Amino acid sequence: MNDQPTEYEGDEKEQATHLDDAQMSLQSKIRGGGRDEGEAASEQVTRLCPGCGRVTVFVQDACTHCGYKRGSAGVSPLPQYGPTPVREENPLMRWLLIVLIVLILAAVVIIIWPNLFGRPSTDQAAQENAVGLQAVALSDAFHADVQEALHAGNVAWRGVGMDCYIYRYGVYENTVPATSQAIRITAYSGGDDVDDGINTPGNEPFLAAVNPFLDQLNANPGVEATIRLVSTGGQDAPAPQDIYIAYGYYYGLEHWQEMEPIVAALKEMYQSEGEYPHYLSEDIVRPAIRTRKGFYYMSEGFGYLPVFKADAKGHIVMGTGSGLSSLNPEECTGYYLFLYTKSQNEGLDFHDDNALIYYRENVANFPRVVDEPVTNVKLEPDGEPDGIACIVKDGELLKIH
Repeated sequence: MNDQPTEYEGDEKEQATHLDDAQMSLQSKIRGGGRDEGEAASEQVTRLCPGCGRVTVFVQDACTHCGYKRGSAGVSPLPQYGPTPVREENPLMRWLLIVLIVLILAAVVIIIWPNLFGRPSTDQAAQENAVGLQAVALSDAFHADVQEALHAGNVAWRGVGMDCYIYRYGVYENTVPATSQAIRITAYSGGDDVDDGINTPGNEPFLAAVNPFLDQLNANPGVEATIRLVSTGGQDAPAPQDIYIAYGYYYGLEHWQEMEPIVAALKEMYQSEGEYPHYLSEDIVRPAIRTRKGFYYMSEGFGYLPVFKADAKGHIVMGTGSGLSSLNPEECTGYYLFLYTKSQNEGLDFHDDNALIYYRENVANFPRVVDEPVTNVKLEPDGEPDGIACIVKDGELLKIH
């Protein structure tokens, strides 16, 4: 074997760095040849490459993946092919997004599933159930029908000679949407025969009269209507939504707190003066009451009709002597106190138009010189309501309706 160096015929400047191909390191051959460093080429280190971000093998301080060489800022990493891995900054956010997507997909499936497979949705089921309930509207027309039916019941009681009647009622309703409607009509009863009238068999004439109305309500799918007869003796105050269909005695009992102070003041005046006043003063009690002093209608106010001492012929006895005594009736022995309703087209029928005219022309204008005999106002019903809710006569509530 010839140990002498091979003669190199090239440039002498490159001769110092050239070695035989057999002496080239394996890594130099992998890189495609090039300059070989001889024995030093075998120095290999595994570390993180600043150029490509990978942990790779460095040979002679050069990355075997991208070529980055330590201390050489100008060396560019080799081009990367395929997707570059991205480091995950927040793994929890990724799981939250996955859960949100799953929930959205589940909601979509729940919504479209019934339509795809013919099963009714919740809204469709509600609409189908709604067809099974035809609720009754508690309108003015409904209340008009209730009052007509109750009046028919009162007539039926009267037809069999029973002093029993309904004077007010209340409606209580409970509706389960798309399912059922319960209508409870509470009818408040009065009269001398009320105890017999609201129980069997006394209630049979009344029920026979009102059952057609109940049957009409109950014919609506899902509706159950009933009437309950009760008697409180006028001791219970009415609820705000209750409606009176007959005024008079029981209305007065249930509103006595409004009239009692006035009645007490009139009684005290009679005891101190020996007679009742000729007209009703607005400041007879505190706070002041609503009145036009005499026999005049005032919505939800008070009216007053004096009754003067009369002779055998019914003529009012005028005072004697001179001055005001001769121009006024001798004595006011009694009175009617009226509590008026909200509307003049409802309430008791107690007088006719002639009574109002006579009062205004002959009684309300005292004191005056009487040219011809004057009588007290004659009170005769004319078949029309007078807007009177109840009447007190000389301190006693009249038992009329």
